[in-house]
Amino acid sequence: MRIELIAVGTELLLGHTINTNAAWLSQELAKIGVDVFFQSTVGDNPSRIKQVLSLASGRSDGIIVTGGLGPTEDDITTQAIAEFARRPLIFHPKILKKIRNRFQRRKIAMSKLNERQAYLPKEAREISNSVGTAPGFILFGDSPQKTGTVPIIALPGVPREMKPMFLQTVRPFLQKHGKTISVLVCKTLRTTGLPESTIAARVTKWLKLKPPVTVGIYAHLGEVDLRVMAKGETPKKAERAIAKIEKEIRPKIKDVSFGSDEDTLESVVVNHLIARKKTLAVVESCTGGLLAHRVTNVSGSSKILTQGLVTYSNKSKTNLLGVPAGLLKKKGAVSREVALLMAQRIRQTAGTTFGIGITGIAGPTGGTKKKPVGLVYIALATSQKTYCSELFLKGSREEIKWQATQNALNGLRLELMKT
Repeated sequence: MRIELIAVGTELLLGHTINTNAAWLSQELAKIGVDVFFQSTVGDNPSRIKQVLSLASGRSDGIIVTGGLGPTEDDITTQAIAEFARRPLIFHPKILKKIRNRFQRRKIAMSKLNERQAYLPKEAREISNSVGTAPGFILFGDSPQKTGTVPIIALPGVPREMKPMFLQTVRPFLQKHGKTISVLVCKTLRTTGLPESTIAARVTKWLKLKPPVTVGIYAHLGEVDLRVMAKGETPKKAERAIAKIEKEIRPKIKDVSFGSDEDTLESVVVNHLIARKKTLAVVESCTGGLLAHRVTNVSGSSKILTQGLVTYSNKSKTNLLGVPAGLLKKKGAVSREVALLMAQRIRQTAGTTFGIGITGIAGPTGGTKKKPVGLVYIALATSQKTYCSELFLKGSREEIKWQATQNALNGLRLELMKT
């Protein structure tokens, strides 16, 4: 079955709102074996909405429209779909009662504008909205290009309303009425520490695979993902096909692979520390607490992170860590020597297994020829030794900060792998 996604909203075309609905819906549809070959975005214009519906109905087996179901004058999706399908709008007292009850529960007076949401195209099946006031609907509309009818499914554009409506009503409807002959299963193998081209060279053979099993490579800041996808008659058959390819790929990326699917580098590191009963303290300068923030985003991190400091000024490095003022003057705050001492002192002060110190120049100002923007020193201290990495990172201030914490976490991961 082929579903086409249509997002309605001038704010999407102007870039004021990002269309996250399309990505989420595509992923959910793939799980039940429904293909998405086309996605369209159209503004709040009835004639253009009808043009897109006409095009979609001629090349797809079904249409999901998101957005434009609200109570205001620019919410015109329901009217446009009704006109396209040549159906009158019918008032539904039960829907209006649900809307009134929702406002009463919140002790807010209902605007007369909300009455517009109680109208649906004739013969449309309501999709109840448990979060907001806008009901969705399923309508079999005529297709000018094809024999038979094409289901048009209308959902609100607000993601927190749209998602439960899809999961509770639309997905079961498609599974029952759609012609799904297979399911698509994906597994993402996550790596860090090497560029996309290097990872690609290691797995070239598998990147050339053809369906039903394929491998794609996707780079984003500080990480490269390998996504193994398989179609099968059942989820188990697709999973077995993925497992076979994963077994072949794993040895090629063993040194840089940190997890899969929803794993994050910080969650993997924290869980390794917990499993090994190790502890961590961090002191940050240029990253401003971002490393501690990422670590504490992981549930259970209180078991391993005992202390985090942001020593942004030279004075704080001296007062809180005892970094000699003479060393700071001679070598500079951004130096290997200072980073090493930061890591050592935070570990000693906190009494932890590991200490991490980060100092650098995040930019866009502050760089020199000898110490350019993007120069970062990351030190990792243990009871036996202290290591320090010198990095030359590229990107915006935020990107340099994030990459610095990524390298710090990966360095700790690699050290944990030795134990």
